[in-house]
Amino acid sequence: MDDVELHELRDSVKRLEAKVDQLLTQPKKRSGFMWKEFIVGFVVVYIVMMVVSVSIGLLNQHFGFFH
Repeated sequence: MDDVELHELRDSVKRLEAKVDQLLTQPKKRSGFMWKEFIVGFVVVYIVMMVVSVSIGLLNQHFGFFH
Protein backbone atom coordinates (compact mmCIF):
# COMPACT_ATOMS: atom_id res chain seq x y z
CA MET A 1 0.00 0.00 0.00
CA ASP A 2 1.56 3.24 -1.08
CA ASP A 3 1.13 6.75 0.29
CA VAL A 4 -1.65 7.71 -2.13
CA GLU A 5 -3.81 4.72 -1.17
CA LEU A 6 -3.17 5.35 2.51
CA HIS A 7 -4.15 9.00 2.12
CA GLU A 8 -7.36 8.04 0.26
CA LEU A 9 -8.18 5.50 2.96
CA ARG A 10 -7.71 8.10 5.70
CA ASP A 11 -9.93 10.57 3.82
CA SER A 12 -12.67 7.99 3.39
CA VAL A 13 -12.46 7.07 7.08
CA LYS A 14 -12.76 10.76 8.03
CA ARG A 15 -15.80 11.19 5.75
CA LEU A 16 -17.38 8.09 7.24
CA GLU A 17 -16.78 9.34 10.78
CA ALA A 18 -18.34 12.69 9.85
CA LYS A 19 -21.43 10.93 8.45
CA VAL A 20 -21.75 8.78 11.57
CA ASP A 21 -21.47 11.86 13.81
CA GLN A 22 -24.09 13.64 11.71
CA LEU A 23 -26.47 10.67 11.97
CA LEU A 24 -25.96 10.39 15.72
CA THR A 25 -26.71 14.07 16.30
CA GLN A 26 -30.00 13.95 14.36
CA PRO A 27 -33.07 13.68 16.57
CA LYS A 28 -35.17 10.55 16.41
CA LYS A 29 -37.79 10.95 13.73
CA ARG A 30 -40.49 8.96 15.45
CA SER A 31 -40.90 7.64 18.90
CA GLY A 32 -44.01 5.73 19.59
CA PHE A 33 -45.94 2.77 18.35
CA MET A 34 -45.35 1.90 14.71
CA TRP A 35 -48.88 1.32 13.46
CA LYS A 36 -47.95 0.73 9.83
CA GLU A 37 -45.47 -2.01 10.65
CA PHE A 38 -47.91 -3.58 13.12
CA ILE A 39 -50.72 -3.72 10.55
CA VAL A 40 -48.46 -5.09 7.82
CA GLY A 41 -47.11 -7.76 10.18
CA PHE A 42 -50.60 -8.67 11.34
CA VAL A 43 -51.82 -9.06 7.74
CA VAL A 44 -48.81 -11.20 6.80
CA VAL A 45 -49.28 -13.48 9.82
CA TYR A 46 -53.02 -13.71 9.10
CA ILE A 47 -52.42 -14.74 5.48
CA VAL A 48 -49.82 -17.33 6.49
CA MET A 49 -52.14 -18.80 9.13
CA MET A 50 -55.02 -18.96 6.63
CA VAL A 51 -52.81 -20.79 4.11
CA VAL A 52 -51.67 -23.25 6.79
CA SER A 53 -55.22 -23.91 8.02
CA VAL A 54 -56.58 -24.39 4.49
CA SER A 55 -53.76 -26.74 3.55
CA ILE A 56 -54.24 -28.77 6.77
CA GLY A 57 -57.97 -28.89 6.06
CA LEU A 58 -57.40 -30.14 2.52
CA LEU A 59 -54.89 -32.74 3.70
CA ASN A 60 -57.34 -33.84 6.39
CA GLN A 61 -60.13 -34.13 3.84
CA HIS A 62 -57.93 -36.13 1.47
CA PHE A 63 -56.14 -38.41 3.92
CA GLY A 64 -58.51 -38.34 6.91
CA PHE A 65 -55.98 -37.57 9.62
CA PHE A 66 -58.40 -36.33 12.26
CA HIS A 67 -61.34 -38.68 11.76
